[in-house]
Amino acid sequence: MTDRRSESERGPERAGSADAAATRNRGAEAAATRKADGKRALFSSAVRRRGTLVVECSRCHGRTRVSYSEFVQRHLPYWLWTPWRHYSRYVVCPACGRRAWLAARWFE
Repeated sequence: MTDRRSESERGPERAGSADAAATRNRGAEAAATRKADGKRALFSSAVRRRGTLVVECSRCHGRTRVSYSEFVQRHLPYWLWTPWRHYSRYVVCPACGRRAWLAARWFE
């Protein structure tokens, strides 16, 4: 079965012109750039800020950067600390707002 449309109706992809090749190349370059950006975002870490730490919640699995003073305030009015556990502090989570076991990452 033949396509009875003209080249302009078929578009540059089917026309077989030099524009079609340029369009395919631009699409391939854009896809490669998106792939590289995604890989970079996946395997890179956030910038460390002075006077902050990252807390990770065992309940919602959220990771939030908080200041040292906010970290101390979240311990009030009571808290538990079990140094042998990964999620060692029972405090209010900054992400979900509920009391949960948190892990403190001091050097991230």
